Amino acid sequence: MMLDHWIPTVLAAALLAACGGAPPAETESAALTPVQVEVEQLAAETISQTVPLTGVVRARRQATIAARVMGYVRQVTVEEGQRVSAGQPLIELDDQQLTSGVAAARAMREEADAAIAAGGQGVSSAEAQLALAKVTHERYQALLSKKSASQHEYDVAEAGLKAAAATLEQARAGTAQAQAKRAQAEAQISSAETMLGYTHVSAPMAGIVTQRFVDPGDLANPGMPLLEIEQAGEYRLEAAVPESLISTIRVGQQVGVAIEALGESGPTDGRIAQIDPSADDASRTFTVKVALGSHAGLRSGLYGRLLLPGGERSGLSVPSSAVVSRGQIKSVFAVQDGTAHLRLVSLGELLDGRYEVLSGLTVGDRVVLDPSGVVDGSPVEERR
Repeated sequence: MMLDHWIPTVLAAALLAACGGAPPAETESAALTPVQVEVEQLAAETISQTVPLTGVVRARRQATIAARVMGYVRQVTVEEGQRVSAGQPLIELDDQQLTSGVAAARAMREEADAAIAAGGQGVSSAEAQLALAKVTHERYQALLSKKSASQHEYDVAEAGLKAAAATLEQARAGTAQAQAKRAQAEAQISSAETMLGYTHVSAPMAGIVTQRFVDPGDLANPGMPLLEIEQAGEYRLEAAVPESLISTIRVGQQVGVAIEALGESGPTDGRIAQIDPSADDASRTFTVKVALGSHAGLRSGLYGRLLLPGGERSGLSVPSSAVVSRGQIKSVFAVQDGTAHLRLVSLGELLDGRYEVLSGLTVGDRVVLDPSGVVDGSPVEERR
């Protein structure tokens, strides 16, 4: 009898298990502890419309470093993407020929110095000879007036005076020539040393190497680009603004911006730093440059949008902290009857820390402001 009662019991239990009929001890939702959250009830508000314009991030200051002398590239000490400081050595060119030119100019200067020294001695000797010739000439001139010397003796003294004067003039001319040669040598030394200095290429400013055009062994010619450097920390968004909108903006005005690759971590506003005075003939647009300040991740060439103010209309917005992003998909948690429900939303531009809601939410919805730790279906408890 005991066996007859046991078998139906086991079969009934097995049947219930196979059909999923065994009730769980507790449901999953009942086992979850309510999450403490802050919520915001959405209300209709005035939304400032924006006019998005495509732009590109550019460095405020960019330098293309070009060769100033001809020479083979001996060494390149930097790579693309590397940060450099002002004055940091970047490239070394072969300097053998220019070094020889400096040595030759210095030898020419030494030769001129020797000639100047010799010329100085010659001038001193010629001045002494001239002084003696003058005394002799004056003495014979006095003797001639007294009939104590002959005309011939006087003529010899006068010829000696003229010869001494000519010798002094020649000595002075030789010295001047040596001095001119020395000045020429100094100029050649200065020029050669300057050209020699051009073989050592240094960074004109602190920044980032964006392009490298040469490698060791390449022949550099004057004017040939070697490297391109952009100044880090000062970037601008350059956008083409239609002439119909140019009258609505001014230099110094704060405007909204969006850098697609950086998202919320990038700048959300900037200051108009420059408006080109003339429009492009083909597109009838003006180039506007917006200063972005210093933000990590900014690089030249990033795609961005300039958000110019437009009209106003009634709408909804949510704080950026409430938005959950998974790739291109945006969602928020809406609280209903103490439970958080994940809702897909379509959002507009980010302005002043809030996204415009295009679809997915309505007036009166209560959204979670701090969704970390919340999952779809989580019981929640609002903080008071």
